[in-house]
Amino acid sequence: MTGMAKIYTAILNIDGQTTAIDINVTSNREEARLEVEQKYPGHELIALVPGQHASWTQVYQTDVDARARRNLKSIGSGIKNIDVWSVPEDLPTE
Repeated sequence: MTGMAKIYTAILNIDGQTTAIDINVTSNREEARLEVEQKYPGHELIALVPGQHASWTQVYQTDVDARARRNLKSIGSGIKNIDVWSVPEDLPTE
């Protein structure tokens, strides 16, 4: 584990059903994704939201085809991911 462990609310999808769970994983982006995939095999990780929010999170089922079309539009749009828990040594250097 490279980064510090932090609590996140993970938004997961399996077989078209979306759910929110609280999970403690590393703050390292890629390692966190791998940890979630190992703990919840077969689930698609949608998001890791900093903090513990699962008990009052409302998730909505989506039209997978509509979501896929939206994601295709964002490719190449210059959108960057930002980890609000990042500390200077975690930030990318460009």
